[in-house]
Amino acid sequence: MDRFNQPLSLDYIDGNQVSPIYEKYDPNGEYMHFYKLGVPSWKIVSLDLEGVPINAHHGAQHYNPVTVAHYALELYSVMVRGGAPADTEDKFRRVIDWCVRTQNASGGWEFSFDHMFFKGRVQFLKAPWYSALSQGMMISALTRARNVMCLDWQAVIRKSLEVITTDVSKGGVKRIAFGECPFYEEYPTAPASYVLNGFMFCLLGLFDGWKATEDRCFEQAYQDGIDSLERLLPMYDLGDGSSYDLTHITSRVEGPNKARHSYHRLHIQLLSTLSEIENGRFSRVVSRWDAYLRGNKLNTN
Repeated sequence: MDRFNQPLSLDYIDGNQVSPIYEKYDPNGEYMHFYKLGVPSWKIVSLDLEGVPINAHHGAQHYNPVTVAHYALELYSVMVRGGAPADTEDKFRRVIDWCVRTQNASGGWEFSFDHMFFKGRVQFLKAPWYSALSQGMMISALTRARNVMCLDWQAVIRKSLEVITTDVSKGGVKRIAFGECPFYEEYPTAPASYVLNGFMFCLLGLFDGWKATEDRCFEQAYQDGIDSLERLLPMYDLGDGSSYDLTHITSRVEGPNKARHSYHRLHIQLLSTLSEIENGRFSRVVSRWDAYLRGNKLNTN
């Protein structure tokens, strides 16, 4: 058997099949497995008077665009699966109203708090800052909202691309990784962090934006990112798991930041989704990373 290509299998939890592999993606359908997120039950989350999530962060309350987008995509996914509570659509509308209302003139959703992503490897992120993760997920939520409510979604979605395609040095989230690979940063840190899951979430948002608008700029940004993903994936493959980021390379501090179990599952879910969109382009990596999840390792020399 090819040691780099492992057969896919299912995990079992309490007798039920549980797999991180996502086999079919619909830009107008549910967003992966987000219907079961339960954002309002998260320990650090409360809902404001409009029903929009607020995060507790270092003793203060802040709107986190990532959490808001998670909740919007959860509500939409619950709706399209059927059998949703009667007030689900109203909740979704109120969250989307917040998203449209708070998008700034640059097309972004700023983070209003400082953040340290990885102490000892990168510098402190000072507010305000943007994230490719939240930009991509907001696009995915807004493209779906057009199926439920009337809004000037074309203008909002097109404007959201600006932050993604603007270089980090100019306040955006785009970098050219290692001199040749366009990359959209979840954390626009110095030095670069190259967080894998945030990059892939952004690619899904770009795909959704492309399919919703048929805009060549969205298509180009998506295709550039997909090509980068293919070229960079070997750097994240640890032979028995995946790396959360590439700070061990950019900061020159030895030792990869190995993704914990839940994040490795997320990597597989996101990569399998993108692979399905790309007609199996990443299927070998998906199968190998799925095997790592079950304790398999690459053979040594």
